[in-house]
Amino acid sequence: MCAKAFPPPSDFFDTVLAFPFPQIAYATSKRISTLLKTRVIEPNPDELFDYEAFAAAGKCIIEPAQDVYSYERCSYPQPEWSEDEPWRRNDNADDDSHKYRAAAAGNAVTTQVIGWNTVDWNDEHLTLVVLNLTDSFSNDTKHVFIAAKNGVAERFLLAVTDFSRNMTDRIWSFQDGRFTADRRLYTDIQTSTFDNLILANNMAAEIKSDLELFFASSQLYKRLNIPWKRGVLLTGPPGNGKTHLIKALVNHFKQQHPTIAILYIKTFTASCAPDDYAIRTVFKRARARPCIVIFEDLDALVKPDVRSAFLNELDGLSANNGVVVVASTNHPEELDSAIRDRPSRFDRRWAFELPGEVERLSYLKKWFSAREFDTPPSDEAMKEVAGALTAGFSFAYLKELALGTTLQSVRLEGGDGGEAGKQGAMDKLLMEQAGVLGMHVKKAREEDAGGSGEGKSGWRGKKWRKHVAGR
Repeated sequence: MCAKAFPPPSDFFDTVLAFPFPQIAYATSKRISTLLKTRVIEPNPDELFDYEAFAAAGKCIIEPAQDVYSYERCSYPQPEWSEDEPWRRNDNADDDSHKYRAAAAGNAVTTQVIGWNTVDWNDEHLTLVVLNLTDSFSNDTKHVFIAAKNGVAERFLLAVTDFSRNMTDRIWSFQDGRFTADRRLYTDIQTSTFDNLILANNMAAEIKSDLELFFASSQLYKRLNIPWKRGVLLTGPPGNGKTHLIKALVNHFKQQHPTIAILYIKTFTASCAPDDYAIRTVFKRARARPCIVIFEDLDALVKPDVRSAFLNELDGLSANNGVVVVASTNHPEELDSAIRDRPSRFDRRWAFELPGEVERLSYLKKWFSAREFDTPPSDEAMKEVAGALTAGFSFAYLKELALGTTLQSVRLEGGDGGEAGKQGAMDKLLMEQAGVLGMHVKKAREEDAGGSGEGKSGWRGKKWRKHVAGR
C-alpha cells in the first residue's frame, strides 16, 4: 500500500479549474508546490509517459487519494466478432446483425481523467496529479504533475519514460495537431510481412535493404560529410502493394530495430492550429532520434498553402540527421515538381505497377496455400487464370478474385449438391469469378477510352486507375 500522503483540500480541483483555461496548468503546478512545499515537474509532452502501463507492469503502486474527488471515465474495448464466448447470442433478434452482443462484464477499462494520486516506487513516495483538459476546440491535453523531494520526481520521470520508450506494442501516429501512442495501429500491421508481399524484380527486398544500410551507415555519412538523411517515394495506382510494403517495413523495424522510432502521419490538419505548425511539430519529433516518418497519400497531405513549409522542413536549414521519409502517392503528377523531382528530398522513387503474369500466379498460389481447403484450385487452373483472364488486374482485384471464389465455394458446400467438394469445382469457380471481374475491368477500360476527351490524365483516367485497383 502507498504511504500516507499529504491530504489535499477536497476543493483542490474546483479551485484550479476556476482559473482561465490558459492558466490552469500553471495554477495547478503552483498550488501543488505550495501545499507540499516541494518541487513539481511535468513530463515533456513530446515523450510517451505511460505511468499506467508502468504500474500495470508491477513497477510501482498508484492509488487515488481518498480525500479529494477523482473523475474517471469507463470504456469497453470492442472485442473481435465470434460466435463463441465472450459473445452472447440473442436468437430472438429481428435480424442477424443483432444476434451477437458483447459480454461486457469484466472487460471495462477505467481511465482517470482528473485525480490526485499517491505513488510507491522503489521505497520512495511521490504525489502524481492528473489533469485532462479540453479547450474550446475540443482538443484534449493531458497534464501529469509529479511532486517529490530530493530528486525522486526526476528519477521516477526518467524510469517511466525509459519504460514507455521500450514498449514495442505501439506506434506514434499524428492527427489533429498532436501525437498519440497508437496500439491499434500496431495490431493492424502484424499480418503484413515481407514473406507475404509479392512485388516484381525483388523490389521489396531492395527497399528493406536500402533502409537497413542507411541506418547502419551513420559513421560513413559523417566521415564523407554527407547529410545522414534519406527520402523514398512510392508511386503507382492504388491496390498494387504500396500500403502493404509500408506496413511490412514498420513491422520489420519495430521487431528487428526497436531503437528506430516510427512516426505515422495521418493528417496535418488540426482544429486549433495551422497546418504549417503541425508540419514543424512532426519534424521536430522526427529529429529527436533516428526514425522513419510515414506519409501516405502525400499529394493529399501537402496542400498548396503548406508546400513551402513542408519543403523547408524536408530539406531546409534544420539537419534531419537519422531521418528517413517514406511517402506514397497514387498520383505523382499532382505533386509539386520541387517535391517530386529533387533527389535531396526524395532520393529514390519506386514505381508500383500492375502485377505481371508471374506476380499474379504467385499471389494466387500464396493466397490459397495459406488457407485450408479440401479441394483448392489446381496449379493448372491458377496458371490459366493468371494469364490473359486477369490481365490488368491489380493485387486488390486479385484478392477480390480469390475471396469471391472462396465465398462461392462455401455457399455451394451448404447447398444440396455439395458442388464445391467435387473434383475440379474450385477450378471452375475460380475461372467464373475471373470472367466476371474481367468484364468489370473491360467495361472500365471502354468508359475510359470513350468519354470525356480528357484522356488518362483527366477525371476518367483517375476513375480508371481506381477502378482497376479494386477500390
